[in-house]
Amino acid sequence: MGRGTEMGQPSQDDRELEAALAELPVGLDAFAITARLRQQLGPKRGRIAAELHELRTRALKRFPSGRLRFLTRKGLEQATPERVAGARGADFMRRASCGTILDATCGLGADSLGLAAAGAQLVSADHDPELAARARANLLAAGYAGHVIVADAAHPPLDADWLLCDPDRRVDGQRSMSPEEWSPTLRDCLRLAARCRGAAIKLPPAYDPSRHAELHGLAPEGCFEWTSLDGSLVEAVLWLGELAEGRPRAAARMLRGPQRDEAIGGERETIEPHAGPAAHEVAWIADPDPALIRAGQLERVARRAGLQPLARELAYLGGPAATPAPGLAYHRVIASVPLDRKQVRAMLAAHEIGPLTVKKRGHSDSAEALAARHSRKQGRRGTLIVARLDSGHRAFLVERMPRIEPAPAIETASLDEPAPRGEVVGDEGFEPPTSSL
Repeated sequence: MGRGTEMGQPSQDDRELEAALAELPVGLDAFAITARLRQQLGPKRGRIAAELHELRTRALKRFPSGRLRFLTRKGLEQATPERVAGARGADFMRRASCGTILDATCGLGADSLGLAAAGAQLVSADHDPELAARARANLLAAGYAGHVIVADAAHPPLDADWLLCDPDRRVDGQRSMSPEEWSPTLRDCLRLAARCRGAAIKLPPAYDPSRHAELHGLAPEGCFEWTSLDGSLVEAVLWLGELAEGRPRAAARMLRGPQRDEAIGGERETIEPHAGPAAHEVAWIADPDPALIRAGQLERVARRAGLQPLARELAYLGGPAATPAPGLAYHRVIASVPLDRKQVRAMLAAHEIGPLTVKKRGHSDSAEALAARHSRKQGRRGTLIVARLDSGHRAFLVERMPRIEPAPAIETASLDEPAPRGEVVGDEGFEPPTSSL
């Protein structure tokens, strides 16, 4: 491919350009980097190299290993974080250890890298020749086979045993929640999945299956899994066919750091909230991971931890003790008062608290606005939880506690083996869907 491709990006073997990037001194600003590269490589290639350097720096947030090296701006925005791709690749291969996997919408190859690292026999495809070229270069640079083809995901040129599909959900530059506007559409993805032994279809994090019951009637045995990374909801996945076997109908998967992988799933449970003034007296408040809420698993975790919601349809949990459980971040309650500026400030003064970090659920104002309204100038920084209770809004002065490891009392199942269909519990502000799965 020589010194550069026709698409205005460096090829994998552009050693001169790579050497120039490797020799950049630490601490240069963007202007100095561009000037240096233009002087070394010429105006056109210098500009390309500077842009690539910027993209690679940004990519490290999603791919800290640096293996996602050949990039486009749009491709990077849509690339799956390395931790998520790796976890799914390993999960995929526990059930698809033989046969060919088709990553039908590979983009820059982030998911393909996760599958390849898990040992997949893989073919990757994308309808965009530029992205397909980048994916191949990324796979080859990481030491994997670069079996990448240019193909329309809705009409793949090969029959694979297993399918991974991540539809493009952007319409005219805006994200769409309508499955009929995706490319390929969710209906087409389900049609392709029916031809395979098993499939994983990636969905937006806020996806609510109950709003698209007619589509999911085409795959009634499908299982939904919502995934978070370090407390941020990143995606949902619909597992189908043999890849759905042994999974609960709905599950949450919570990835933290390089190793922690918590999972819990099953049919939605019910639990009564704290009654009236009892919510004012809780000793601990647990803030749940958003994947728990989306997957309808909040009540299951609350019951096992001996907690109750502070109010009906409120995701904060409260109780007398901080019992270890998947996906819960605990705060010890120091004091609480009604959300009245005078009373809040008196509480803060009594505990020598000045500036505030505010967490809130059930209040129309932003956390920043609430912090500005109730903070004091004098004192140490504190944390205020604002919650809408049955009796009105209440402010809890809290101290965040280190994450507590789940205790042996929590029912556990290894993620290395299929679990009973009813429930899975791993060893380790979003509103819930409008109805349970």
